[in-house]
Amino acid sequence: MIRSIGVIGAGEHMRQVLLPSAVAAGLRPKVVAARTLASAQAAAYPYDAAVLPTAAQVASTDVDAILIAVPVDHLAPVLREVIPAGKPVYVEKPGAATSAQASELAELADRCGTKVQVGYMKRYAPAYRRLRQAIAEGDLGPLTLAAFKWAMGPFGGRRDLTDWLVENAVHAFDLAGFLVGPLLIADILVREIAGEHVVLVQGGCQANACFTMHACTTGPWWHENETVEVFGIGAAMRAHNVTDLALRRADEPEQVWSPNFSIPVARNLTGTALGFVPAIAAFAGPDDSGHRGPDLHEAAAVLRLVEQVAAAAGAA
Repeated sequence: MIRSIGVIGAGEHMRQVLLPSAVAAGLRPKVVAARTLASAQAAAYPYDAAVLPTAAQVASTDVDAILIAVPVDHLAPVLREVIPAGKPVYVEKPGAATSAQASELAELADRCGTKVQVGYMKRYAPAYRRLRQAIAEGDLGPLTLAAFKWAMGPFGGRRDLTDWLVENAVHAFDLAGFLVGPLLIADILVREIAGEHVVLVQGGCQANACFTMHACTTGPWWHENETVEVFGIGAAMRAHNVTDLALRRADEPEQVWSPNFSIPVARNLTGTALGFVPAIAAFAGPDDSGHRGPDLHEAAAVLRLVEQVAAAAGAA
């Protein structure tokens, strides 16, 4: 079992999301390294953790595992330093900047016998777990269509297509593969409008069904950003903004499951509902827990999908 962790990276996502989620999952940050001393100290202070200058030094301490969240272009260099130490690694998605890097790192992890879990936490969100179980158990009848929407607000032209696909929209492609994969892309349409991105993808998935992916940076921030709707025959399930799940069957009343945020217990907390806490808890649990997380081989596969989309737009 994993109890103590070494932390590499100290940005807002690490300080505000990953570290609180790790603590909620029962882990104790023991040492921290970051690009600047000030950010490392800010991340370390709430947990009385020590500060070290390099990733390699974090990996060489007597911690049980390593937690990494650094800019995408820094992921591969950090992992090359850390993986040979042999300690389990939880690295924020996408795990590498390219599919080739992810494959290289996966081979390194295999040679070193190092467990690496990539932070595709949406796989652990309770609503998506319930949806996947319903598909697997045939609750909707045979799978016919899965429709995914990933709508982010405008970035004002600050993010190019490949950057956005690899760092953000990759979540949607990983989730689609997790729920109804393997995905086989048939058609891709990409448009750039006022410096923002619009992507339409369609193709085949499991059980001879079809999938569609609508992704954009033209939506309204703080509203409906993420939906998944899966159709069987005469029945459908729809997940809305990760946390809410509805079952619609023939002319029966709609059944809705959602967290009750007014009751402050673990199952209703944001870190659980979004999948962060259960993802890290699964990483920290015994290897025979039945919840093996996404590894670098899977990270390489989903990166190949988004690279296919970028290539279709002439962006790769």
